[in-house]
Amino acid sequence: MSTNTQTYDIKIDSLGAQGDGVGTLPDGRRAFVSGTLAGETVRARVQDEKPDGVFCAVVEVLEPAANRMAAPCPHYDRCGGCAIQHMDDASYSNFKMDAVRRALDQHGLEPETMDGPFISAPGTRRRATMAMYRSGQRVLIGFNERRSRSIVDLQTCLVLKPRLVALVPALRALGLTLLESGHGMDITMMSGDGDAVDLVFRPWKKTQNKHAQKNRQARNRKEPKLKQKQIDGPSLAILEALYDFANEHDIARIRWQDGFDKPDDLTPVADRAPFTVTLGGHMVRPSPGAFLQATEDGQAALTEVVLSGVGDARNIVDLYAGCGTFALALLRDKRHVTAVEGWRPAIDALSRAASELGGVLDTAHRDLVDDPLNAKELKDFDAVVIDPPRVGAKDQMREIANANVRTVVSVSCNPATFARDGAILKDAGFKLTHLRVVDQFLWSTHVELVGVFVNQNYVTPPRLNRG
Repeated sequence: MSTNTQTYDIKIDSLGAQGDGVGTLPDGRRAFVSGTLAGETVRARVQDEKPDGVFCAVVEVLEPAANRMAAPCPHYDRCGGCAIQHMDDASYSNFKMDAVRRALDQHGLEPETMDGPFISAPGTRRRATMAMYRSGQRVLIGFNERRSRSIVDLQTCLVLKPRLVALVPALRALGLTLLESGHGMDITMMSGDGDAVDLVFRPWKKTQNKHAQKNRQARNRKEPKLKQKQIDGPSLAILEALYDFANEHDIARIRWQDGFDKPDDLTPVADRAPFTVTLGGHMVRPSPGAFLQATEDGQAALTEVVLSGVGDARNIVDLYAGCGTFALALLRDKRHVTAVEGWRPAIDALSRAASELGGVLDTAHRDLVDDPLNAKELKDFDAVVIDPPRVGAKDQMREIANANVRTVVSVSCNPATFARDGAILKDAGFKLTHLRVVDQFLWSTHVELVGVFVNQNYVTPPRLNRG
């Protein structure tokens, strides 16, 4: 981290992929200035110097752009959760669509039709992970500052569901019991059916506590050196405090997880009520802290394209199926769906739901990164739905491209890997017939998309050719 406090007057020429304004310093280096817009002139202070440029914070907007608007959140100047609250609605929509178009152009993909962005409203995000850190008798809880491990102590959040935001003051008070001074943890919170809440508490490792301590000491040199005792499982006092918290605040389920390296090692703390989410019209009990689409309306916008994209396909495989976001929706019209997922708790939750559906849904636990379905295994399916993690699924897509599959519906949270993997299909004779852009992470630079690829070289197998 640079200690340079020099300020510069910078003309912002464009916006980068992370929403920062891009300009040039007098010495020719590129400057990335958060909270700015193309065409503005700003006075900015250097925060950090990297080989690829200098990162700066706005001190004053000298010449504002016409599309600038006041950010609605009081934490916006510091919080890293939102990056582009300061632009008007038209500019915001264009930013999201342009990010997708740039990724497609780099790989020669051109959809026949394209719509969006479908933007989730404020107060609808149902899943988030916050950091909590104790320093003396003060507990901070919130998201990290931009380009920093420091925590913004949240008083409000305009993105999350109100039910989750309302828990923040109580969680801050609970931190005095859960944490020793100089220690921190992450809290994953999730809202389900009927505003039920699922909480997973995950204490930091010793190295994370040291980083947090250094950040605090950098801001206050007089802060005493803090203990670095490693938390090793919840004490009885912690378990009792969490159980009481669940009862007092009507929390459906609480788990304690000893570190990111043990994702399945969850200590049950409270199970006061069933925690369910509705996926495709079916009730599912996801595992604690499970992945869900961030908003319900965003999930609906993605699902609509998945259903229309597979058309009249009868035998469908859903890869990276998770808890069944798309697999369960695909069951309508008496389709046969096979769901494949590598994370055991997710596929177990889906299997439990499938057992109540009379066997119309098959499930399989399989690590698709190390062991993708091969072309021979895919030959019996006439449509593939795939929703991989941000890194994409290059190897799996190569196998799909080599299979005689009629339709592929690709869902992604990363335009770059969507386009890279989509180019594999394009080179194999698939055409991108439709693309939808969905914005579930309001005011951030993240964007999701779903595309329908149709195989121009598809040959109807004899068993399906009843003409």
